[in-house]
Amino acid sequence: MLRDSGAPASAAPGRDKLRHPVPSPVWTQPLRPPAYMRSLLSIKATNFLSLNSVDVQLQELSVLVGPNGVGKSNLLKVIQFLGDVARLDLVPAIRAHGGFDRLLFRGVEENARIPRIGIGITGLITGFSSERAPDEYDLSFWQHGIRTEGGMEYTILRRREDFAFKRTQGRGRRITVSGSKVEVTSNTQSTNQATAKRLSLAESSSGLSTLPRLGKNSGGEQINQLAQLFTTFRVFDIDTTKARAPSRHDMSKPITLDRDAGNLAAFLRWLQSSHDDIFDLLEEDLRVIVPSLKKLEFIQIGGSDDSTFALQL
Repeated sequence: MLRDSGAPASAAPGRDKLRHPVPSPVWTQPLRPPAYMRSLLSIKATNFLSLNSVDVQLQELSVLVGPNGVGKSNLLKVIQFLGDVARLDLVPAIRAHGGFDRLLFRGVEENARIPRIGIGITGLITGFSSERAPDEYDLSFWQHGIRTEGGMEYTILRRREDFAFKRTQGRGRRITVSGSKVEVTSNTQSTNQATAKRLSLAESSSGLSTLPRLGKNSGGEQINQLAQLFTTFRVFDIDTTKARAPSRHDMSKPITLDRDAGNLAAFLRWLQSSHDDIFDLLEEDLRVIVPSLKKLEFIQIGGSDDSTFALQL
């Protein structure tokens, strides 16, 4: 689980056991059973928002600590961006985050010929991956200006993606997306020799959002699992004043945590009553961050039939 302890944003990418309790209904293939170990091992980014070049190794519980403005929230937005790419495709995801120029690191060298934004993750996502042979995903994208013979100028988006999935030790599948070409390279079980298959894809489309439609033997299932993982992440812009306030909810109905965490007390009380195993894991994580914490307690405000709760630490 990844936690931002110093800026008004946080995310829960997951650790062992049940860290992805509500998978997105868009995807039908199951994730790697989350009871084995954490899902993400590392996150790297170049020229993404305020992140010039970072490579963060994740543990079962990772806490981001530092003053405001150093990039803690933007590291979480890397995960959010990948989720949007998986749901929406690359171009709509870029637009949803304010456009390419807004995403591009402002301190990129002026003499850089074509500035690129790069994102990479390693993780334990498919069934045969391990810490020594993790699954890998790398995405880079950039803008390229073109001038027509008539003097008109316009900008097009380019991207490159690399997927590497492990099926057994020493064997696996690599999928490379560049321009309109998709190359799927697999190692055979008997001879460990590579065989390649070439496909086509729209130049502005992301393999992360499009290639889950491939057949099982072409890597669609593994990309599906990766995309499903990214779509389960949520990033929150927490309003601490609202989060500390009591909140009301009918405990017989499901509840989703608000983006500003304004219904935090009611959400945690519902989680405790409906998914006590996940609530126990949350308390366990909190005790790692705050060793003096014994348990989360709730105060019911109003009469016995009132569903307004306040959180007491």
